[in-house]
Amino acid sequence: MMLRLIGMPSTKTLDELVSRIASKVEIRIANNKNTNVMRVLESLSKINKSIVIIEDENIYLNDLPRSAPLTRIYGLYDGRVIIAGDLEDILIHGFKEYLALAGKAIDPAVPIRIRQTINSYSKPRIVKLFVVPGIPCLKAMHLLGHLAIVDGNLNTIIIDVHKLNDYYERYSKGALPLIIVDNSKSKIGAPRDIDELVELVYYEDQG
Repeated sequence: MMLRLIGMPSTKTLDELVSRIASKVEIRIANNKNTNVMRVLESLSKINKSIVIIEDENIYLNDLPRSAPLTRIYGLYDGRVIIAGDLEDILIHGFKEYLALAGKAIDPAVPIRIRQTINSYSKPRIVKLFVVPGIPCLKAMHLLGHLAIVDGNLNTIIIDVHKLNDYYERYSKGALPLIIVDNSKSKIGAPRDIDELVELVYYEDQG
């Protein structure tokens, strides 16, 4: 019920979609031994050869701790989605949705009017999303995942606060989820819908 309220498929439906991915989704990983993400990937890659795992210690960027687990999703995301740390509990559902989006098993839920807005902004953007297990964080992850699929200039970093709390505290000690755009604009809490997320990501602050 909660998944349906935030616009996500049920666990059963999503698992079926991921198992039917036909377009290659390359996943590059570093320091992922014994993580939840790695267990999910290993399980899925055994039943779906379109999901390819490649160990790569050279995928770190910016100021992310090099000792942290890192997952970089290709396919339609073309490496523009990075997961820093591990994902637990309900957030694994969001990870599977990203795989399904990257492999063309799910059509992005982004209306034409929003795609037109995106097309009018050519400036590359980096969005950091800090999360812990919970529906608000999953909702933010869900909305951002759909937006990143249709915007080739949007780079997304999902940071698991449980594994990277020190990194999180460089930015905030408040509530979660926390969304930061280009290290300049921020929002605490999940956007109510994709329109609010678009306003945060694409429109410059006034005044």
